[in-house]
Amino acid sequence: MESTPEHPFGFFDYYLSRGIYKSLDSFYEEGVHNFGEINKVDKNNHLIGVREGEGITTYRFEDKVRRDINPEVQKTIRLLEQEFQKSFLEGNEKKYGEFLRLKYKELVQLQSVTEFPVLITFLEKVLNTINHYSSNSVPTFPDSVLSFNILATTDSERDLKVNKLYDLLSEPSAFIQSDRSEFQKAFTGRPIEEKVKWQVRTRHGHTNKATLFYLIESLAEIGLLQRRPNKELFSQIKYVFVSIHNKELKNLNISHNQMSSSPDRKEDIDSIIEELRSL
Repeated sequence: MESTPEHPFGFFDYYLSRGIYKSLDSFYEEGVHNFGEINKVDKNNHLIGVREGEGITTYRFEDKVRRDINPEVQKTIRLLEQEFQKSFLEGNEKKYGEFLRLKYKELVQLQSVTEFPVLITFLEKVLNTINHYSSNSVPTFPDSVLSFNILATTDSERDLKVNKLYDLLSEPSAFIQSDRSEFQKAFTGRPIEEKVKWQVRTRHGHTNKATLFYLIESLAEIGLLQRRPNKELFSQIKYVFVSIHNKELKNLNISHNQMSSSPDRKEDIDSIIEELRSL
């Protein structure tokens, strides 16, 4: 089971109750068959000694646990940061934090956490994140939350939608100019190194911000983006996009207030939205 925005501890529910024991069995089984001349198998400390040349190389299950769990911890932290941002805007971050601490308490009481002390080091990173974002002080969110974040039930579904959006926006008469990997970062809540150039022009040759607003609001309309207060939306747009001349987009509040219901290339955007809706 993988962690999702709705179930940020999804991986740990499975891994700490069953997954780690399956991984341990696999460690011993693969060790016997793949490690060569076995010097010793220590099932108390979960390590295998292998004779290599004139010396002994020790393989520790703890190292495998670190490799398995570290990316999942980082993923859960990213999910929690995104969900805390929503909770903070809605004013219920403390209640969300209380709920998460109860779930955390259930996890650390599992037998595996006692059996494998390395686990608590990683779990404490998650707890520190929870405490940071649900404390009495106003939390400071990392720059990554200024990126957009396409909403989906799984990472694979989100990647599919982000890549499809990139393809549709990059077709002939392209809306954007961007490297695919940077675009993926910009729409999966990660920090970006290069901004996305918005290439739609007005009749006078200026960057068409009204069309950009229409795209973002259309994505929110079908549930692919969370609606944001205008001030936050403007910050996101400035963080992700630049003008046709690679300049910062300015006067976004004026452009937003003057936006019509039928901006330039509305039909093209409507077509893109329909394709995304059908995924």
